[in-house]
Amino acid sequence: MPPPVVASAAVSSSHKKVANKPQSTETSEILSQCQQCGMLFPNKERLSDHQRKSHPVCSTCGLCFTGIQRLHEHEIQEHGLLPYGCEYCQKRFKHKPHLNLHVRARHTREKTCHCDICGKGYSCSSMLKTHRTTHFEKKFTCEVCGRSFHHACHLTRHKLVHQGVRPHRCNVCGKGFIQAGNLRSHQITHTGERQLCSICGKRYRRLKDHIISKHLHEPATDELAGREASVTCDVCGKKFSYLSQFKVHQRVHTGEKPFHCDVCGKSYRLKELLRDHMYTHTGEKPYRCSHCSKTFNLATSLMRHRSIHTGETPYSCSDCGKHFRLLTYLKAHLQTKAHLKQTQRRQSNTSDL
Repeated sequence: MPPPVVASAAVSSSHKKVANKPQSTETSEILSQCQQCGMLFPNKERLSDHQRKSHPVCSTCGLCFTGIQRLHEHEIQEHGLLPYGCEYCQKRFKHKPHLNLHVRARHTREKTCHCDICGKGYSCSSMLKTHRTTHFEKKFTCEVCGRSFHHACHLTRHKLVHQGVRPHRCNVCGKGFIQAGNLRSHQITHTGERQLCSICGKRYRRLKDHIISKHLHEPATDELAGREASVTCDVCGKKFSYLSQFKVHQRVHTGEKPFHCDVCGKSYRLKELLRDHMYTHTGEKPYRCSHCSKTFNLATSLMRHRSIHTGETPYSCSDCGKHFRLLTYLKAHLQTKAHLKQTQRRQSNTSDL
């Protein structure tokens, strides 16, 4: 990277003459001179605009550069800053189109792309393209419960619910899950990641301590009906001290997902999950790796990436006990001949007993 410039020597001869030529008292009072290159300007506003574009200064270390592009390169290499900052909030982006999309989606709410079927507007064509799939017929239907899906892979995953298969197991406590994403969410309880408080909606590293210190002495009553809020779930037997907790918990059993994405139609149990999902449409990546500063749009993606640094192997084979860093590695292992033979032998031994 070219070194920063304190005072540019590459000034044209005509500009030098203007800068060195004696001026009348009246002219000197009007013209403003750039201290870096010697150019003259009719007023301070023009001078400031010139300095901002031609001699930008790094706000972190104070060095001056010969152009905005070189300043951006310096900020990335020396300070680890993304070059394009949002004027409305503190977020920064690596590419200007991502910044423009963020501004339209989050601040100006400008919607330049409209659905020709329902008329809904979106800030970019990719979001509109994803939304349009919600108008197409769901061709793949579950023969057990009748639920329909747009894609065959979604139906295949859904069938595991009826089969009782839970292929993703926690290597800490052994609990099983149908989806890898649910396993990663569960593993937060073991890794110390920030957990969501269903009462106030914020995330905490030590959720139990937060509830005890902030919500323990809150009145445990239904604010609308004035009833006792201590309730027990009649499905799984869990007890809750707050109705707000119980109401959120019920969605696990009822399947209710009241928070909908108006781009792709996906639904979520919690508002915070919908917020994280929206990052996949806007291109924002708020989750940063503390080891290498790489950013991600989902907390689960960050957790999966971080295993590269920590060496964690959260995915284990329930038959042979081998552990893997990524789910794809586990799936590949499950399809190997050695694993299939071992599974067949185990099933054969079980049937002989």
